Amino acid sequence: WGAVVARAVQLPAISEAVQRLAVLQPELLDLLHQACRLAPLSSASVSAAASAVHAVEALQCFSHLGVLHPNSAVPALLSTCLAAPAQHLAHAAGKLLLQLVEASPQLLASSLGNAMAEASGQLCLAGASFGAVALEPRRFAAIGKAYTEVLDVKKGRGRFLESLVAELVNVATGAKPAPSSPDSAGKSAQPLQPQLLRCELIAGLISNLPLRSEAELGQILREVSSCLTLKVLPLLQDAISAEEFEQDLQAVLNGAERSDGIQLSPISCTASLLLHGLSEYFCAAAGGIAIAERLLSADAGKGTSEGEHAEDRSLPVSFSRRQAPTFVGHILRETQEAASSPAALLGLLMKYVPLDSSLFRGSSLAGVAARKCRSKRKLSADIHVEPAKRSRRTANTKASSEHVRQAEAAMSMSLASAGA
Repeated sequence: WGAVVARAVQLPAISEAVQRLAVLQPELLDLLHQACRLAPLSSASVSAAASAVHAVEALQCFSHLGVLHPNSAVPALLSTCLAAPAQHLAHAAGKLLLQLVEASPQLLASSLGNAMAEASGQLCLAGASFGAVALEPRRFAAIGKAYTEVLDVKKGRGRFLESLVAELVNVATGAKPAPSSPDSAGKSAQPLQPQLLRCELIAGLISNLPLRSEAELGQILREVSSCLTLKVLPLLQDAISAEEFEQDLQAVLNGAERSDGIQLSPISCTASLLLHGLSEYFCAAAGGIAIAERLLSADAGKGTSEGEHAEDRSLPVSFSRRQAPTFVGHILRETQEAASSPAALLGLLMKYVPLDSSLFRGSSLAGVAARKCRSKRKLSADIHVEPAKRSRRTANTKASSEHVRQAEAAMSMSLASAGA
């Protein structure tokens, strides 16, 4: 049948007719967007989902005829998989998505940012609640299948992981603001909601990826470690001790940028907390925080025979049976409540990110975790952190400047390669 179609399309009259049909692709993609903007289980949503499935079938025919433009189709199919109100629509879109990325695997990573922005706007219009999206594996099943079956084990998966984690890292560092979605225009909801949903989508996809090797987990932990060391550790240092940072702390509490360019916003706080939460979530499923220390130390030891073979291991079977990431919704709700107060946001970072975390570059050096510092000033009264929790976070906050420079170099290389 495929050979017959290929020969028929070469005929001038049929080729001209097929090319005319191809101009319908934007309208068909718009049907997918419209179906994802409606609240699930409503009569309008059921009807729109049925029409969207027919639109996917028409796009499938365009693909067989060779007139489908994948550069615009792949982002739309990705956002449909992520935001579809019905499982059968997500399944149909995922099936076509898999066929397209098999022909052009690079489109999976390059289309991710636009798809996340589009899907978050659609979920906002559909009235999605925080935490529910990340707990639905069917939204991420097609992307996970493409990750496993299409991308090659090292290069392709590594590039995809780099792009995916960079989406959340860029939000946390403010390197690239979340692109606005046309779906959110005219929406009476707070502008913060679609951005938080975008963070949830990224975190949900990362947590649902079918990771198989320690090399994949190690790449995620290294990206998170660099981000937290550069953008979160200085804020925690300011809040706990180091009176020389007093002016920087006051600037943060006033909502302004620090002298080093770090600014605390609801979105950057959310992304930072999600990055730290995802790392703890993965490490717990893989057997404990010791794996983070080992993988990060293996990264520092690359070039030696020990470092080169440190990650050539499969993750334990229990890792694939990990529980759903329930912490995502909790973080999003707390951040939304604290959004109007930079002091409250800083309190959340102090509450959930310990200063002796193994994810901070240089925190595992001998003597750093053992040395304690006393707070030289009290935090502003409107930052509520339980004394017991604060006492566990009073490890010495003056991290080695050499390791901070190493983390900054790693972050710059990561963002540059992701942008390329």
